[in-house]
Amino acid sequence: MQNGHGYNRLTVRENSFNNPFGGDVQADMFQIDGQYIGSGLVYSVNLASGLPDDISLIPLPSKYTAHKTVEEAEKEFDVCYLDISAGIRYYLIYFSRNSEEL
Repeated sequence: MQNGHGYNRLTVRENSFNNPFGGDVQADMFQIDGQYIGSGLVYSVNLASGLPDDISLIPLPSKYTAHKTVEEAEKEFDVCYLDISAGIRYYLIYFSRNSEEL
């Protein structure tokens, strides 16, 4: 989705929640101050402009690990999305469709 000049037409939110490998996206969520909120696989997320920044998660399967501290999440994440308006940090991990971890 980049043009010849390297500009991306997707929003930061769209880029963050769009897994380039086509598999699951794990979200470990924390308040900006580092307090753990929860972890799960992203089930659905509003990406279109003008919609609320809602997200729904399903429980992590047994082969996945919830990272319950910022330090743990920072060792494993692919992208950290900061939702400044909601005060939430999403540490996102991308899995491929053919991942052996599934």
